Amino acid sequence: MDMKRNLFVAIIMLLFLVCGFLGKGEAGEYIGKYCWQMDDGGDIIELAITHMGDQHYIVNGKMTPSGIGGYVEPIIGNGEIIGNIFRAQITSIGHVSPEVFGFFGVVEINLTTFNGTVNGVGFGCLDGEKDCVLENQGEDTLTNIPCP
Repeated sequence: MDMKRNLFVAIIMLLFLVCGFLGKGEAGEYIGKYCWQMDDGGDIIELAITHMGDQHYIVNGKMTPSGIGGYVEPIIGNGEIIGNIFRAQITSIGHVSPEVFGFFGVVEINLTTFNGTVNGVGFGCLDGEKDCVLENQGEDTLTNIPCP
């Protein structure tokens, strides 16, 4: 009888231990939503930033291009704080018929002014076409603005 009871207690303790590990999520701490306007055309970049620990961050958000009413392009990426700069790699892809396009770039934000730059490459392909155009998007200035 003692053997069965000890086994039962051991199983219950193991279950509590396993449930304790499963219940601990490694969710990050949401820092907030920040917005910047690109100086070369008025496009707006909006990023929600989540702190994942140490100097590591996850970013997600959207880019709202000026001139394409109602269109929003999702953005994902990750970032690091290096000195006084928040540097994030961002990726986005979108579709406005007849074109599929994307962007791979780096956002650098000065943590004192919250202004910065974005630099990267973009591509565009016409629907159904296998050949795409890859082009350097160059550097653009980002000015911190209140989020719309």
